[in-house]
Amino acid sequence: QEVPRKTRSVVLLERSRVEEYEGHYAAARHILAEGCAETKHEWKIFLEAVLLEYRAGNIDAAIRQAEAALDTHVGTGRLWAVLIQLRQKDGERMQLHVFRNALRQVPKSGEVWCEGARIRLNPLSKKFNLLSARRFLDFAIQFTPQYGDSFVEYLRLEMLQTGHSRALDDLAHLCINADPNYGALWCHCRRHALDGARQVLHNAKVLLRQELFELRDVYTAAIMCSLQTMECSLADVPEPIAARPMSQLLQQHRPCPLCQHVLRDRPCLLLACGHVFHKDCAREYSINESPHRIELTRETRKREQACALCQEPWAVQAYHCPAALPAIAATTAAPGTAAAAATAGAASIAAAGGGGGGS
Repeated sequence: QEVPRKTRSVVLLERSRVEEYEGHYAAARHILAEGCAETKHEWKIFLEAVLLEYRAGNIDAAIRQAEAALDTHVGTGRLWAVLIQLRQKDGERMQLHVFRNALRQVPKSGEVWCEGARIRLNPLSKKFNLLSARRFLDFAIQFTPQYGDSFVEYLRLEMLQTGHSRALDDLAHLCINADPNYGALWCHCRRHALDGARQVLHNAKVLLRQELFELRDVYTAAIMCSLQTMECSLADVPEPIAARPMSQLLQQHRPCPLCQHVLRDRPCLLLACGHVFHKDCAREYSINESPHRIELTRETRKREQACALCQEPWAVQAYHCPAALPAIAATTAAPGTAAAAATAGAASIAAAGGGGGGS
């Protein structure tokens, strides 16, 4: 009764944790329910209610709590991220469904992008793809550098793909500059309160080395399967243009893969996955159940948005309007101007997008 209303949510959180520690789950639920009703503006109360059910082993109840919390706090990335984690019990298709819905609401949430990368890094998943995982983690670190789990997952990725000390050193420098301070996996690797970012990464490296050694056969099979799938799909999916400048693409009269009309005639979008379409085509076409088959639909906006060719989550990386084409041509003709330098910079960003998309 004596606590100011402004800090009441903090007191309720601590009370619920004390009750949970004592094993009084019913009392903890009652306190959190009271907090959710009285302090609806505090998303942390809702998150704690979800985590309470998760720690108690009630996954279905935790999912219901998370979905109810998102009705109130639809723009909170932490809630979307925990829902993606909880949906693992329902399979990767449901996880990807929630992931895509989350990107429509919070496209700049590093926690959400990190969960997408975890789906792609799961060696038991049919969606295992190291290239997509790298692109998602680049977005995660760019948007939310304070989230430590993204760096731990990036460390796993580097150890799987290269293992070069130079790449690991670069990651360590990036992590030190970001100075992450939260994340369940990050806190697990932080053995002492005074451990800095470099020490936490070192602890994570020890744990990951042991995990990758024990599961080396599983990861090897997943990588080989991913490579075979990529080779089989190359003949069906048009070549991504992320490694090529947008100006070069438009000058070559390249057709839209959906309508087969020239791209430069209408506004077009370059997606983070590297594919480019007319803006209206990209929003009106969707994937059928069979891979790489495309059908026209009038209800795409009501569905989850994804690239029509590779089904990667929808994320626009560049936009072109036909009215800007003369300016592009002028910059390519005058390489010494500042505008030409800007065009070259855009080209380098597009090239980087082929491997990461978020750098």
